[in-house]
Amino acid sequence: MNAAISVLDAGGADSITMREIAARIGTDHRALYRHFEDRDGVLRAVAARCLEDLLKAMETGGAGPSALHADFAVFIGFALEYPHRHHLMLTRSRAQIDADPELGRAMQLLLSRLMQSARSALDVSGTSRDADAKELAFSGLAAAYGLLTLAQTSTLAPRSPDALRAFLTQQVFGVLDGQILRLQAPERAEA
Repeated sequence: MNAAISVLDAGGADSITMREIAARIGTDHRALYRHFEDRDGVLRAVAARCLEDLLKAMETGGAGPSALHADFAVFIGFALEYPHRHHLMLTRSRAQIDADPELGRAMQLLLSRLMQSARSALDVSGTSRDADAKELAFSGLAAAYGLLTLAQTSTLAPRSPDALRAFLTQQVFGVLDGQILRLQAPERAEA
């Protein structure tokens, strides 16, 4: 798996081939088929491992006024440090995620963590406002993914790495804060 991640980091998902992985670990590419059905199986396994690595990074924490902010600060930092991993993790189709138990479990763990942090940010316990927590978590994901994609495709104005990270974090925190205010509005609480 480490060899596949190394290939991913160096050249993106398109550079991952059975032959390249085999060359890096010093074996024949046909031997890899004992462990993976095909190249897409490797990509799914790598995406699952990347999601697990992101979750481990979130467990160590980041900076922010809430656990949700901290999770997204880590998410942004991870995506900036490992752009090809970020792209691979979040471009798997729902069918691919559902069809692969390891990838599905890793994605579910990430979403569960974000839901827990969103509940905390909304100051709710249990599942009474899960629709609001889901809306908050997915708003953050949408903002982070969109801004990171713009940053990685050079659509955003050039910035130093630190300035880019600060800008992206500030923008995503703004979306989170706006959603939290909207979801906590008194008329919303009465509904």
